[in-house]
Amino acid sequence: MCILCTDFADRDCVVELERSGRTVQCGTSVNGPNGRERASDGNLGGVNWFRAGSATALHQSSATLSFEQEAAKLTPPNRQQQTDELVAAYAARLRPVLSRSGRKPFRLAGLRLYADLLLLLSSLEISLSFLPDEPRLFCFVQAIRQALSTFETEYTTLAEAFSWLLDISDILDVPPPIAEAQLTESTLSSIVQAQLHTYLLQLQRRSDLDSTLTSFRRHLHNLTKRYAPGLFHCYDIPGLPRTNNDTESLFARVRRQTLLTSGPYHARQRLHEQGAWLLFDIVPNLQEQIQCFQRISLAEWRHERQRIRSHLSTFSDGRRFRRHPLKYLTGLEAHAEFIARLL
Repeated sequence: MCILCTDFADRDCVVELERSGRTVQCGTSVNGPNGRERASDGNLGGVNWFRAGSATALHQSSATLSFEQEAAKLTPPNRQQQTDELVAAYAARLRPVLSRSGRKPFRLAGLRLYADLLLLLSSLEISLSFLPDEPRLFCFVQAIRQALSTFETEYTTLAEAFSWLLDISDILDVPPPIAEAQLTESTLSSIVQAQLHTYLLQLQRRSDLDSTLTSFRRHLHNLTKRYAPGLFHCYDIPGLPRTNNDTESLFARVRRQTLLTSGPYHARQRLHEQGAWLLFDIVPNLQEQIQCFQRISLAEWRHERQRIRSHLSTFSDGRRFRRHPLKYLTGLEAHAEFIARLL
């Protein structure tokens, strides 16, 4: 319950930052031109392309890519095309950052949004130093700067309040008691209660807080005082969990695992990522399947294969950015430096 004060303020911060970020007009849509492009287009030239589940046939293989790789080496890189790809990559990363949600109690969407926008802003400024004549990168930088400057004070306040919650969580999150363990001087509950009281007393003595943090400090004190009589019993009873969060997490894990093993989750994910290329009209025999493929020219097939690779790369790049944002943004900055050396 201590999270409620920061949660509502954090939610307002998210909404305003999203509004600030989405009012940008840069020539490349932040929402992305290919997010749901041709979601129901499963045909090309009147012929379905692949069997359901065989869209991976479009992936790279050494036998089919050797000619195209050699041709790509002989073709000089196009500066404008490379720049468009760079801008599209930044736009594709900005879109999920603005729509990312948090998770209570310790994943506040507003703080995470602000931190991610700071990372993007730093990377965009570096790329803009290599490409100072690119108006779309400049537009992104200006929009993010304006949004962040508007909420700099709120972010500092929320970050300070959030650090208090983390400190209190560390105090309360002590190992559970063991039945064989014996405390000679005092019980574990009294020790934890004394540590929490000392920390709240330290906060109470601070005189450098603004009105928002002062109000939140008062809220923490009153909330702890109200729940203190029944808050520390779990530290003296072996086997009694401090919260029911672990039990609820177990229910969620079982539900996710059920979806993974039963198939609906994978089906939705595959339709979302590869739905435009999945074949639902099953060809009765191999000979008719070969005839269907023979109606498609090799040039059209290569073009469509490149299109699905570009489509799937948006999902793989998104996963890379979520797992290793600094590494991914460093790659974009290196790409901008490479573009700057092109004639």
